[in-house]
Amino acid sequence: ADIPAHVVGTASLRAVLAAEARTPDPAARPFDMASNTCLHYAGAIWRELGLREDTALADFIVENIVARSGSGEVIARHLAEKDPTAVAGSGLHSDIIKKAVYSQM
Repeated sequence: ADIPAHVVGTASLRAVLAAEARTPDPAARPFDMASNTCLHYAGAIWRELGLREDTALADFIVENIVARSGSGEVIARHLAEKDPTAVAGSGLHSDIIKKAVYSQM
């Protein structure tokens, strides 16, 4: 299958599993589009591992959120409803998502 990927660095499986074990379980808190999603969880793990965050990673995340049929628009709408000032000046749903992703990095 053609699975999208972006290399952020390397880490041993032992280090990945240890970082995952130290990262708070997102299911233990209420879902929140702006602060508690699978993306926040993954980001906490790669930060724990010291992997790089750059514009290429941010763009990869944005492209894959927007590429999912329909979810990009739903996510953008939810972000705009949750915090209109955070997305002020953004137009297209891809712009809203990009602004939100870049603000987390």
